[in-house]
Amino acid sequence: MRGGGRARSEIEYLVRSLAVIPLVTHGITFSSRFQLWTQPVWIVLHVLPLASSRGRAPNSFPRLDRFTGRFGDFPGGFDLSCLARGSVVLL
Repeated sequence: MRGGGRARSEIEYLVRSLAVIPLVTHGITFSSRFQLWTQPVWIVLHVLPLASSRGRAPNSFPRLDRFTGRFGDFPGGFDLSCLARGSVVLL
C-alpha cells in the first residue's frame, strides 16, 4: 500500500500539471484581448490631463521647463532628472 500511495501522488501531480496548461493559455489570451480592448481608454486617460491643462492655461507648456515647484528654484537652475521623474508620474 505504501508504494501505491507514491504512484497515486505522482499521477495526481501529472493530472494537475496538465490541467494548468489550458488555464494559463486561455488566461493569457483573455488578458491580451482585454488589454487590446481597453487600450484606447487608457490612451484617453493619459492624454486627458494634458488636454485639460492646455485648455485651462494655454501658455503653461512653454513655461514647463522653467517651473520651480513648491520649494523654489534648485541651485544651478533646471534639473533634467526632476523633469524626468515628473514625466514618469504623468505618463
